[in-house]
Amino acid sequence: MFALKTNKQYSDFNLQIFNRWGEVVYQSNSVEEIWNADNIQSYTNSNAVFVYILQLKHAETDEVFQKQGSITVIR
Repeated sequence: MFALKTNKQYSDFNLQIFNRWGEVVYQSNSVEEIWNADNIQSYTNSNAVFVYILQLKHAETDEVFQKQGSITVIR
């Protein structure tokens, strides 16, 4: 499960998760949504590593953040 836990308010939110071929396997514009990797069955039946890009804009300061990293799914 992949979710963002925060007590800050964001006016813009974009999360993209990519497989190893660069295909988007998940995208969300809602901070409340949770990715539980259910939709990756068509990509792999075993362990896999995914890359995420998270873009946020703070609601009060308009400061923009971008984070990226990897997610390892173990079956």
